[in-house]
Amino acid sequence: MDLSTLTKCGKLPYIIGISAFVFPLSIGFAASVLLRNTFAFTKDIYDTLPVVVSLESTTSFHAILVWLTDLNLLNSELGRLALSSSLICGIISWAFLMALGIRHDMSRIQAGTELQTQLSKLVLLILTLALFRPILFYMRRNTPEGEPLKESYIVVITLLVFGSAFFGEVTGNHYFLGPIFMGMATPDRPPIGSTLQERVGCFLWLVLMPCNIISIGRKVDVFIITQHTLIAGEILSFVITFVKLIAVLIPSLYHKMPFLDALSLAFLMNCKGLFDIQAFDRARRANVITDESFGIMVLQSIVHTAILIPLVKACYSPSRRYVAYNRRTIQHSEQHSELRMLACVHDHEDVSAITCILEASNPSRSHPLCIYVMHLKELVGRTLPFVIKHDYKNLSSFKQNKISHVANAFHQYADQNEGQVKVQCLTANAPYASMDDDVCSFALEKDCSAIIIPSSEKPQARVVNQNVLEKAPCSVGILVIRGMLKDCRSIISTGVIIKVCVVFLGGPDDREALSYGERMAHHPNVRLTVLRLAAEDQPIGDMIEKRMDMNLINFFMVKNMDNHHTVFKEELLGEAMETVRVLKNVAKSSDLVLVGRKHDIDSPLIGALSMWSEMDELGVIGDLLASPEFETSVLVMQQQASVVEKMVKSAGSFSNLFNSKSKGFGKERLHS
Repeated sequence: MDLSTLTKCGKLPYIIGISAFVFPLSIGFAASVLLRNTFAFTKDIYDTLPVVVSLESTTSFHAILVWLTDLNLLNSELGRLALSSSLICGIISWAFLMALGIRHDMSRIQAGTELQTQLSKLVLLILTLALFRPILFYMRRNTPEGEPLKESYIVVITLLVFGSAFFGEVTGNHYFLGPIFMGMATPDRPPIGSTLQERVGCFLWLVLMPCNIISIGRKVDVFIITQHTLIAGEILSFVITFVKLIAVLIPSLYHKMPFLDALSLAFLMNCKGLFDIQAFDRARRANVITDESFGIMVLQSIVHTAILIPLVKACYSPSRRYVAYNRRTIQHSEQHSELRMLACVHDHEDVSAITCILEASNPSRSHPLCIYVMHLKELVGRTLPFVIKHDYKNLSSFKQNKISHVANAFHQYADQNEGQVKVQCLTANAPYASMDDDVCSFALEKDCSAIIIPSSEKPQARVVNQNVLEKAPCSVGILVIRGMLKDCRSIISTGVIIKVCVVFLGGPDDREALSYGERMAHHPNVRLTVLRLAAEDQPIGDMIEKRMDMNLINFFMVKNMDNHHTVFKEELLGEAMETVRVLKNVAKSSDLVLVGRKHDIDSPLIGALSMWSEMDELGVIGDLLASPEFETSVLVMQQQASVVEKMVKSAGSFSNLFNSKSKGFGKERLHS
């Protein structure tokens, strides 16, 4: 749990978090009074109703975190707002429940004993901050970057956790209080969290957690539930759920949040999880609720969450906010304006190749480049995803050396091309399943024309690339790094000649590849060849697309008429095997091949090749060029215009109806 997020989240999460607990609690208490006067309850059930209202009104941060992770919404705008709101709501509800617990304990035991118990909590908190946290920081300082914790450190942490649990039991507190304090005091960056997750996480989730769930399930006895108690419990649950729904909807809509997004947030804030059921069980063991009430609350939590989670899936689509109706492509960028690109890096090995590609893009004072570099790292040992912005210029020389090697490399490249290139570096830490949200939202925010992201054989990284291709609000280039680009140095300083070939079959993606190649053609160290492949028996196809292809080719030929470093070729081919032969020759004579991702599958040039394609994110031609027998680097382009129609359809007409009436919230924008 990262409490520092409370200082950065704005006022909307505070409003939602407070109202999501206060209003259901107040209305729930009023409903419990009416039920007490309506039904003839036993004394135990009569005394239980206010406690049931208090427990049902809470929203668990941990439960919301689990559901957002399962829905792959952790990095979305909705996910961030839900996490901040649930954290605030959880803190308020915990304080309220703790006050109720203290009052209940004071009614059962002597005042002096209760005072000692509360003082022991304060002692435990002081020990955690004064002893445990400094020990953890010492361990982190003495662990080399990228290395896991020593075994001795893990043993010390484990002993301290067990010691804090034992201290809590001896002093009259619950055993989990000490581990909770220590968990909140643990530094939220690797290597501590990542190592503990690696060593303990598997055993925890595969052994201890199922045992805990089975233990709680054994305590649910449906046969002792009476009709009156069941009806009262359902009425209370419905009232609290409905009031919380309204309490979340009203402030969200007031702050111009789209209706479906606000509804999804309201559904999420009503979801329960294992942490809530554990809270019910602790209340049962403390004899503040009966076994009958406990069974009803557990069953209600399961049923309500089973209904609400599918509703969240149906109402919220993260890709909807990335639909951009203006052109965000290299082809349609203004000739003498700044070209903004987002370069993503999976590993340190990608840096030199991406730097070489950017330098080949021919930045100049009249055609400057603005490069945003995002280092993508998997989130391990931390609950909340986060993005670090590296403010290189405002750091001392010592601290500049301490930031990541990726950021250092790109800032040095910007210093060498001052006035032509601007660089801003970031590190995005997120789960692979939702990492694309960081990439796409940043590209949308910064009005980027293209995203360059390296291809990878790692399944997790491929998922990121596929999701970016599906959701990106601009053009996307997937870079396959091989050959000379693996160890490419500065083109200008070394005088290296880079041979680039654009393979053009037609379509919007190929037009984007040709437009990027045309920009490279004016670099003095780039030798560009444009190879147009046409079928001898080409079907008629879309005449508008063909006209757009010819217009761009004519524009390219006229603009580069006097450029002796540029060659245009055209070949007529009869079948797919001839395409393979030509591409082999292209790969042998080129350092970098630019090609579009999508082509007409009915074309005789590629029809038979599509059945052998393994990496869909590279397209048919790109996948062929990325095969082991080819040794050239490949940049597969997808133009933004080719994904807008798909995303608009996926958003759904019902979604668009509501969102067209809203201006968006936070950083969400639609461009017209």
